[in-house]
Amino acid sequence: MSKFVVVISGKTCSGKTYTLEKMLQNQNYTKLVTTTTRAQRDGEISGHDYHFVSSSLAEHYIDKNIFVECNVHGGQVYGLTKYELKEKLDGDKIPCVILTPNGLAPYKELLKPYGVDVLSFYIDCPDDILFTRLAERTKRDLAWGSRNEIDVLKNSLLRVKDMVLKEGNWDSYKDQYDYVIDSKEESASHFINNKVMVYMIRK
Repeated sequence: MSKFVVVISGKTCSGKTYTLEKMLQNQNYTKLVTTTTRAQRDGEISGHDYHFVSSSLAEHYIDKNIFVECNVHGGQVYGLTKYELKEKLDGDKIPCVILTPNGLAPYKELLKPYGVDVLSFYIDCPDDILFTRLAERTKRDLAWGSRNEIDVLKNSLLRVKDMVLKEGNWDSYKDQYDYVIDSKEESASHFINNKVMVYMIRK
């Protein structure tokens, strides 16, 4: 069983997913795949990018306490199931996961009984860059044309609402993380990998 999990956090459009995908190109890492109710986008692979489920199934997971941690963003449920966690911990690679800052503390508590530590990274990014990236993502989704335009715009508006109302205080969580990475860092994945290697040597 892996002795630690790498946690990556940050606001919407801070570069969390991009950083994680770069890390997964290294065979030492594996991804803890989040379950979500949001629609699958072009190019996404179920079971790799997310486990895509219906709202009713997500509600069942919540009722049966199947999620390790669960949050709602943009009107959609995002959560990590206990099944996914156990499968990856039992493997021989280092599990990595993207979590919201308010999920970090309970996540650490959940892993303690298993003797599993958390090495955590927060990607810091100015708000003006975040909103510019969200606008670019919205344009891209509209250009693909595979999703209803109203749904795309509605999701973007919900994202903006979350960024203002829910994520506005997320910077206050930064002191809970082992490392805070500047979004201007040339390679966040390289930075994380170096810190992981140092951590493993010290262990």
